[in-house]
Amino acid sequence: MGCYFTKPTAALWAATPSPKAIARKILSSASPKTERPPSPTSILSYSPIERRKPSFRAKPLGASRDVSYKCRKSETIAMERSAYVTKFFAQGCEDCVFVICCAVKEVNVLDCKRCVFVFGPTTDSTTARDCLSCDIATCATVGAFTLEDCVNVRAFVKTYGNGSRARAERCSTTAFGTCDLEYDELEEQMASCGFVDANGDLLASTMTVSSETSTLESTAREVVGHALERVDG
Repeated sequence: MGCYFTKPTAALWAATPSPKAIARKILSSASPKTERPPSPTSILSYSPIERRKPSFRAKPLGASRDVSYKCRKSETIAMERSAYVTKFFAQGCEDCVFVICCAVKEVNVLDCKRCVFVFGPTTDSTTARDCLSCDIATCATVGAFTLEDCVNVRAFVKTYGNGSRARAERCSTTAFGTCDLEYDELEEQMASCGFVDANGDLLASTMTVSSETSTLESTAREVVGHALERVDG
């Protein structure tokens, strides 16, 4: 499996933008819909995307890659929106922020603690297992979203299509909510991933949650924004 960032990082960072710089580019757009302006150093700036019939043609997905992150600690990791991740795998990571706002096929998160994950449109399964105090936001998915044996995990999911559903198995203090994160190229990525009907319109969102879950008081935008401001400051 390939890895987008490897150690030692000095030589790599000398030739490529830093993860925070990439995250700023990914998550920046028009002014966010909030009562107070963001911090000048914040790498989070969201604006809702107006719902409309796509006026663009779906672009072919980029070259596929598998990415794997193991035992990372206190890192911010981001990928360009033009990437196409066939398999995302994270294991044993702590206090990290992953901004993967690109097309993704399959996601597996194992034994991570106090991490924040943000994913663009996903077309296959998303599974988090044995995780503690993590936040996972998936902007769009047509696959199954499953939490297994997790504690204090908040999942923000926006599902599309009849076969997509979110569920928790053998979890405690787990909560689900609808993902309200959007960015400039999300709809274009969704079209490229097949989130369209026979008429070329984007699929309508459906949110199906099974099992008992608690009520989320925070939105995905707030949770991810606070996490990115912490690592930026």
